[in-house]
Amino acid sequence: MDQNQLPFGIERRLTPELFDHYVAKARAERAKAIAEFGGWIAGQVRKVTARLASRAVRSAPAARKLAG
Repeated sequence: MDQNQLPFGIERRLTPELFDHYVAKARAERAKAIAEFGGWIAGQVRKVTARLASRAVRSAPAARKLAG
């Protein structure tokens, strides 16, 4: 960050290099958040699949009795 001393305070300007650094950092954080959210979604899908599979196994004998 460039700083200039002025009579009424300090003027700060964002350099192109620092701007690029902040943009890269934000992109990396966003990619990490998306990856974590994808992992969370996969975990939820696994839980629901397991729940549905266990219900199907438990209800199979009853379905066979009704079928005949």
